[in-house]
Amino acid sequence: MKKWIFSTLVVLLTLSCNSNDGKKMYGEKFEVATPITPDELIQAIDKDSTAKDIQVSGTIDESCAHTGCWITLKNSKDKTIFVSYKDDGFTTAKEIDGRQVTLIGSGSYNGEKEQYEFIATGVILN
Repeated sequence: MKKWIFSTLVVLLTLSCNSNDGKKMYGEKFEVATPITPDELIQAIDKDSTAKDIQVSGTIDESCAHTGCWITLKNSKDKTIFVSYKDDGFTTAKEIDGRQVTLIGSGSYNGEKEQYEFIATGVILN
């Protein structure tokens, strides 16, 4: 009986230590520092043509319903911010429209597609 109680206690303690408050991480693991908003990302790209090694936090507007291979971010400027994952190295959950997300990676503007693009190396889905 003591062995069973001890085993149960160890499992519960392990699970509580690994708790991430319902957040799911994909790709490169990272600690959230001071992420900028999608609007601030657009401003940074407009100013410097690229934004490298930056964290962005916002709301998912649309997501890939087939494999979870891309998302778009909502912003007040009504511009498209298309997010893909570096080297297609990972995917996220499917059908995650409206969820909060924090990304790390680099952004630029694609004039041919007339959209802002962000290549994420890591994703935290709230």
